[in-house]
Amino acid sequence: MKFNSLMIASNRLNLLYLLRDSGFEVRMHAYEYLVAYNSRFLCLILLFPIDNKATIKVFSWIPDNSLLVDKIVSIIKKVEKDVKIEVK
Repeated sequence: MKFNSLMIASNRLNLLYLLRDSGFEVRMHAYEYLVAYNSRFLCLILLFPIDNKATIKVFSWIPDNSLLVDKIVSIIKKVEKDVKIEVK
């Protein structure tokens, strides 16, 4: 097991604040983030810090959401640059 910054609760809170500061509406529970944009659900972010992975499950009902997802990926990388991110 390799240490990464997503294992630290304050860094996960920082991710929450960075997402909110970027205009997303976010509800966090431990390693999960429910993300909305313009009051519509956009995606679910699941963190797996022990494996240094993150999964973004994108909901299909927001048109042209790829730019928003790219923004989310870059925000996650600000907190942990080496995390492997899978977008579904």
